[in-house]
Amino acid sequence: MLSLRKNIQWTFVGNVIYSGCQWALLVTIAKTLGVEDLGRFSLAIAVVSPVFAFSNVNLRAVQATDVTEKFSFTEYLYFRLLCSSIALLIVGATTQIFSYASDLALIVIAYAFIKYIESISDVLFGLFQKHENMRAISTSLIIRGVINLMVFSCLIVLTEQLVYAVVSMVFVTVILLLVKEVPLGRLLGGGRLIRMENGSVSFLKALAILTLPLGFTIFANVAYQHVPKLFVEFYFDTSELGIFAGISYFIIIGSTVVNALGQSATPRLAKYYRNDMSAFKILIFRLAIMSLCVGIVGVVVAYVMGDWILGVIYSNEFVGRGDIFVWVMVAALFTYVSGIVGSGLTSMHKFNCQAKISLVCLASMLFMSWMLINDYGLQGAAWAMAISYIIKLSMEVYYLVTEIIARECEINC
Repeated sequence: MLSLRKNIQWTFVGNVIYSGCQWALLVTIAKTLGVEDLGRFSLAIAVVSPVFAFSNVNLRAVQATDVTEKFSFTEYLYFRLLCSSIALLIVGATTQIFSYASDLALIVIAYAFIKYIESISDVLFGLFQKHENMRAISTSLIIRGVINLMVFSCLIVLTEQLVYAVVSMVFVTVILLLVKEVPLGRLLGGGRLIRMENGSVSFLKALAILTLPLGFTIFANVAYQHVPKLFVEFYFDTSELGIFAGISYFIIIGSTVVNALGQSATPRLAKYYRNDMSAFKILIFRLAIMSLCVGIVGVVVAYVMGDWILGVIYSNEFVGRGDIFVWVMVAALFTYVSGIVGSGLTSMHKFNCQAKISLVCLASMLFMSWMLINDYGLQGAAWAMAISYIIKLSMEVYYLVTEIIARECEINC
């Protein structure tokens, strides 16, 4: 078990390098193949991510905060395999329903297989996080990100075919799972990872009941991130989608910091919530202030250097979109604070209210995208994001404060 500071440091480093590698994939596509292929890759992400977000039901957070060990690692793994298999079938059916061209369909399905393998890794990450060993997670993410980037970039340059590059990521993800993550999981799990003490599958129903609200929450969280992209592609074309996807990925820079804070602190917050409410309030407040500062820095940088950054990192097709960059980072500011407040609610195991919040935000994002994007283009997409995230954060703060007051009354009474 590492200290909270060490866990935050490792999570930050891992997330920064992994997210940087993911971002470099987009830059490679934009500079080598152009914004149209960048749009196709972004469309694959937009189609696959919400489906797997729902099937993942944020099981890692439940697993990491399961301080009473209500479910075993094996039960978490079997539940994840069932849900991810269903998600894979849904993605395959989606490519047929919408009659995607063969190359686009292959990109979408290959990306779905990547998410399938990553979902298995995520259960192992839940085991690592439960032991407060974020170093194990970070090293896996770093290796995965770097190797994927190297193989992906080489194939893009050599073949100029996006399909081959995406398929290569499937093999890299599988190899890392088998060589690095499974052996470490066995070590932390005390030998064998998979142990079925009896033939009962009743745990599937119990886990489904517990995590279904989280499934809706995560689905909505991921879906509303991609809703503006889908509207951009619908109203305009994949080139505009590529530009918006490239700009909106800057949100990930600050998210690496916020995720490092939230993921590392969630197990500690769960313990504080049960045993020390004063420490809980102090920690959640400090984390929220830090995430707010990250958001403010992002807005200032986008305002001062927006066009220059877009032109240097991507291409001349992005120059002149600095105003969109600024509004995207305004939306990011509220997203960052929301991530910390959401971690607080997760540590409390208040999953039902999170589901309600996320569904309201999804509905807001759909409505705002419909109202704004057709008339105001990419700027309207950024406005839709900002408005929806403000609504989400306001509801989360309300529920967090309400739960803190209720918990303190329960302790004092």
